[in-house]
Amino acid sequence: MQVALRLSFQQRAYGEVLWQDMQTRYGETDNPDYWRQRMQRRAYQGAIIEHLLGAARSLAQAILKQQAETRFVDAGALALCDISSLLQEQDYLSSTAQGLLSALLEGHMGQLQTAQKVFAKGVSGQSSTAGADEGQTIGLLASDNLEEPDNWPIGQWLRDLKELQESTQAELLEY
Repeated sequence: MQVALRLSFQQRAYGEVLWQDMQTRYGETDNPDYWRQRMQRRAYQGAIIEHLLGAARSLAQAILKQQAETRFVDAGALALCDISSLLQEQDYLSSTAQGLLSALLEGHMGQLQTAQKVFAKGVSGQSSTAGADEGQTIGLLASDNLEEPDNWPIGQWLRDLKELQESTQAELLEY
């Protein structure tokens, strides 16, 4: 359980480093090359999404090991959507398991899964590119429409995952 939680923190830290690097290199909307650097930003965003989803899987594994009824379930073999259905079937959920379920159903983990699908579709060449407002800073604008990666709220996803990780760690320390 502790190993999975530590791995989750490590993967989120990798995502944060990539986020800061992307903001430093490609985050200035005043830069005349801003729109030509779109592919570089998308590459960073795709890598960050992968790290955040890995961190979410590890965190889900730690939370499932904490639950009495799911302690012996191999969470590493389950997809995040399978984990949400498994949590919905439980009679009792701890506060962190409730937070995980909320994040999977309507929170940042659900958005991460959607963003990964959009990214994968873009990599395969099936995506149409829509123009974004030039005055918006990359990823700092929370958007309900995840079709435009320049508007992805990556900074918020990092903060949400960190909050869930810290509450999970605090609950584990109580036991």
